[in-house]
Amino acid sequence: MLGAFFATYAKFLEANPGLIPDKELQRHFRWYLHRFWRRIRKQAPENLLAYIGALLKSYVRSPQASDYRRFGEILLKNTG
Repeated sequence: MLGAFFATYAKFLEANPGLIPDKELQRHFRWYLHRFWRRIRKQAPENLLAYIGALLKSYVRSPQASDYRRFGEILLKNTG
């Protein structure tokens, strides 16, 4: 379900660029990224570096649709 959310949100960001303020988008991404890690850490711990990298980048730049899509694909692939 979380993987589907990431994919849906990626589509929303592509269709509506600039609709959500950058700071709010960054905060939202970090919150869902934390949910991603809690869900995936035991099934695919090799994604730790991707998680940390995305978390640190989210403080510097706003996440793009591709960021949401990447983590959604990881979830969908590993959680079935």
